[in-house]
Amino acid sequence: MQLKRRLLSKLLIVLFYASLFVTLGLCFNNCQATHDLASADSASILSAGGTLTADPTLESQAVSILNTYCVACHGGAPGNGGVHNITDKNSLFLQGLIFPGKGTQGLLISAISPGGLMPPGMSLSSQDVQTIENWIGSMKIVPAAVGSSTSGSTGTSGSTGTPGSTGTSGSSGSTGAAINADPTLTSQAQSILTTYCGSCHISTAAGGISNIDNANSLYAQGLIVPGQGTQGSLIAAISPGGNMPLGNAGSMSSQNLTILENWINSMQVVAGSSGTSPTVPPPPPPLTDTYQSLNANIFVPYCVYCHGPNSSQGDGLRLDTYQSVYNSRGDVLEKCLSGSMPRGGPPLTSAELAALQDWVNAGAPND
Repeated sequence: MQLKRRLLSKLLIVLFYASLFVTLGLCFNNCQATHDLASADSASILSAGGTLTADPTLESQAVSILNTYCVACHGGAPGNGGVHNITDKNSLFLQGLIFPGKGTQGLLISAISPGGLMPPGMSLSSQDVQTIENWIGSMKIVPAAVGSSTSGSTGTSGSTGTPGSTGTSGSSGSTGAAINADPTLTSQAQSILTTYCGSCHISTAAGGISNIDNANSLYAQGLIVPGQGTQGSLIAAISPGGNMPLGNAGSMSSQNLTILENWINSMQVVAGSSGTSPTVPPPPPPLTDTYQSLNANIFVPYCVYCHGPNSSQGDGLRLDTYQSVYNSRGDVLEKCLSGSMPRGGPPLTSAELAALQDWVNAGAPND
């Protein structure tokens, strides 16, 4: 009888760890299916229109943490669950695991935060998680300088370059790069993006992302990789397991996702054409307990989709102006603290909740 009990105990332990590893494999399954990357290095970022930069001190600290806890399983390709080169920020970006400038968002942070499933059998300290969040928060996509020329061709502004000078987009030397894409796919993709993403990311730059229906804008913001339809942050965000669209818009259908992938796949970067690169919108201001900061970091990215002027959702509650937020400040704070809002999106972080609560407690000034 004693032997049977010991055997049963060992069997239960084996079953527990087997189920744990199956769960961990599923955690990153979407990354593998959606982001089958052949390469994830700096050249890929450059081909997407920019360079990914980060604070060097934070990068050194973050890489040390990831080396300690994650490289054994997620070092070289293909990596467990398809996640690899985890210490390289360019690779993390192209696999859709991080959102540069948004340290608390993305699958990497979700996996290693309290309640996440990584690393298996242990957890990162709050200090280590904070270091990685700060590292990602320091990242910026800097558009590559386009229009380098040695022939003195005419720029978009109509001025003439001098032999051997370096032109910039819209000035002497060259006209810069533009995107060509299949016109039928462009029309279909623009219709999808306007329907699902337009209220937050066309004229309104929620999260610093605007003009999402324009190929040149997506390229300049580093959200797509022309000619590689399954790569880039746009596809990562709207694929199964991504966090867009927010609210009650529903997930993107597989048919719509395929159209967008085919559209990006049809794109070609044409250097020296008459097209001009659009201006990349500035990132949102640092998170503070002021209305302007909260509006840019919380209300516009997470609330306006359901509570704006063009939405029939949100039970008539408007959160797109200071006065409307002020009038509902108590209700907004209560719902955010309870986790019932934002509906359909990730819950606010502890830092975001603290800033919102401090602002409300201070009388919710229009600052």
